[in-house]
Amino acid sequence: MREYKQNQAILPARPVPTGFALGLAGLMMLNGCVTANNQTSMVGGQPVVVQGDLCSIHRQPIADIQRSTFNEGDVATTALVGIGVGVLTGVLSGNSTAGIAAGVGGALATALVSYLDNKRQASKDQASLLAAIDGDAVRDGAGVDKVAAAVSSLRNCRLQQFQQLGDDLKAGKITKEQARSQFQTLTEYRKRDDLIVNEVLGSAEKRASLYTQARMKTMNTDNPDLALGIVETPAAAPAVIVQATKSSTPLRNAASSSAPTIGQLPAGSKVELQGENAGGWTQVRANGQAGYIRSSALTESVKKVAPPPVKKPPEVAKFASSVKTIKKQNESSSQDLASMEESVRTLLD
Repeated sequence: MREYKQNQAILPARPVPTGFALGLAGLMMLNGCVTANNQTSMVGGQPVVVQGDLCSIHRQPIADIQRSTFNEGDVATTALVGIGVGVLTGVLSGNSTAGIAAGVGGALATALVSYLDNKRQASKDQASLLAAIDGDAVRDGAGVDKVAAAVSSLRNCRLQQFQQLGDDLKAGKITKEQARSQFQTLTEYRKRDDLIVNEVLGSAEKRASLYTQARMKTMNTDNPDLALGIVETPAAAPAVIVQATKSSTPLRNAASSSAPTIGQLPAGSKVELQGENAGGWTQVRANGQAGYIRSSALTESVKKVAPPPVKKPPEVAKFASSVKTIKKQNESSSQDLASMEESVRTLLD
């Protein structure tokens, strides 16, 4: 990447009351401080945050996630050498068969063996192994959420820079020669943005593919839709004791015949026992209300009812969905940026 002098710095956002060029001087020291603190952060052999590009500070969180969440020393990343993203592409596009055909190969098989062997060392059964895989997806999902916010900030900042350049040119605040120089600088900055963003999104895709295949292998299925489908887990709430009323009886707000009635329970009403029989009264819950009824009003038949299981998608499915969402958002913002860039280019012709 060519180096830019300080007088070529690009402003981060509008408005700049004194104009595009005149606002540069007051930003030099701030820009120098940001750069000095981040020069050691490198991607592709080049610094992430560079002097003269104020929007580049938004690259730093993206590079940090690439290094910390998708770092080369991580077992999952190490296993991903040569892995494709066909499985994830198939799952997210609805064409699972095509995705498997594109994704399964020698590299993927090797990655799966390495990853699953590592996870099995701390797993006692299938359930704990699936939980371990989902745990990795939760960790990576948190990183993807941070990337999404940083990418949005980076794209918006760059969009405002192109817009400001066009506005300043139309207002006659800078010459076409100056605008062409600034335009070339911004275009090169944007290409660098793309390199950093695409690297982390590519890593996230590969992770989602690996975790999807790991669940498939663990569940002994060739169907990714099944591996990422809704799963049932036992409810955390304990089972409840249910009894029925012998006859119509009032539900009172205290264990006393003089306490106010808050409801009338017909004969055969199902109530959940909330407390023990005390003084001839039992605390119950009925129709969403908690109160007290005479213990003698309850049948002797007691039934223990467990709450229904919780149904939700596995964490790997949530992670894959997040990756899909951020990719779409990035594509949309990139299109907006390309449109603005083209508008400015037209002004320069």
